[in-house]
Amino acid sequence: MEGITGKLDKILAALSAMSTDIAVIKSQQQQTNADRRLTALGTVAMAGHRRARGPRRGRSPRVEPGPEMTIVDDIIALATAEIGSPYVYGDEGPDTFDCSGLVQYVYGLKGYKLPRTAAQQQKYVKPVTNPLPGDLVYWGDPAYHTAIYIGGGEDHLSAETGRQGPHD
Repeated sequence: MEGITGKLDKILAALSAMSTDIAVIKSQQQQTNADRRLTALGTVAMAGHRRARGPRRGRSPRVEPGPEMTIVDDIIALATAEIGSPYVYGDEGPDTFDCSGLVQYVYGLKGYKLPRTAAQQQKYVKPVTNPLPGDLVYWGDPAYHTAIYIGGGEDHLSAETGRQGPHD
């Protein structure tokens, strides 16, 4: 009987190890998918499109991303939390931003390093023709303005010249 018990113990130990390996592989796959998603950040001409609306004065409440949110959800929530932050050309946050500074700041909070300016960011990312939420959109080539696409065909978040934060 000890022989069977010993074999069962070994099988259970092997199953436990495989379960741990599967969890590690799933975690690595999620990070790989997130990395691929960042690589897919897009360049799209969005001139004349409607922007996401937000308050013109004051700061939005901080959004606390949670485990049930995807990285894209987190990025959009973090950018949305900056609605109302003052626009200051060349600023990278955390209290004032320009358009590329906001993009760099928000993606940086999620561990992604992006270049500083809109034109540099445009060169850094892979162009796409149909943006998905979380993709970057640009005006001009080289870009003079950038924003985070949030979906709906036209909506995006960006800090803008002479305005109070990311909104229209």
